[in-house]
Amino acid sequence: KKGDKSKTFYYNSNCSSYLESESEDSSDDEPLIKKLKKPPTDEELKETVKSLLANANLEEVTMKQICKEVYEKYPSYDLSDRKDFIKKTVKELIS
Repeated sequence: KKGDKSKTFYYNSNCSSYLESESEDSSDDEPLIKKLKKPPTDEELKETVKSLLANANLEEVTMKQICKEVYEKYPSYDLSDRKDFIKKTVKELIS
């Protein structure tokens, strides 16, 4: 038949069903960098800690508050495994 577009069926895990899609997927035209967002690098974390400490009263701020603010700056990522790095960075910057 003329004018028929090829169709693809794919599983939609959000709705637990199969969806029909035209052969041209619009997400194929997006840059890959948008799809592959990476967690912050050590250098980015260090800069974040540095800027937080620059605006903080070091007599009142706690390590826990700094860690919490760093986590809040990057809400899309679980940085709990980088907590030791953040603490070490704080200690280096204030000494």
